[in-house]
Amino acid sequence: MIRWLKRKKFISNAYISPNDRNPIDSRSSAAARLEPKSISPDKEVEHYNSRLLQFGIDICQMPRWTPPTKNTRKEAFIIASYIANDIELRSFFLNKRSLPTSQLLKKFQKKSITRYAPYIIATALIVIEDYHNLKGYLPE
Repeated sequence: MIRWLKRKKFISNAYISPNDRNPIDSRSSAAARLEPKSISPDKEVEHYNSRLLQFGIDICQMPRWTPPTKNTRKEAFIIASYIANDIELRSFFLNKRSLPTSQLLKKFQKKSITRYAPYIIATALIVIEDYHNLKGYLPE
């Protein structure tokens, strides 16, 4: 049965003209069709680092400020995405360069906001500035 399937696949591929084949059959043709990224990963990290320095955060200290458990990282990410998605909170965050704590206390616990403020700021910047390469490091 397996030989029959392999032979059928070989025969069916042999009779297809090159014009009828899917243009994305090989890896090289698929890679050629990908759009080039607007910014390189190195430049993205440099820009992110400069933005963090504007908020008074050193990127080398981020491992120390990262929440230790998955649930707390997720909770901090929820707070950061809430800031990024709310227009008023985002404008306050970007203009004052600090967290809008009084507005966040209405929805979130004070302990998680104050304890993980640098991580929330760093995560909110990734979401607001839309860093494609750095978004892969955020919790889902």
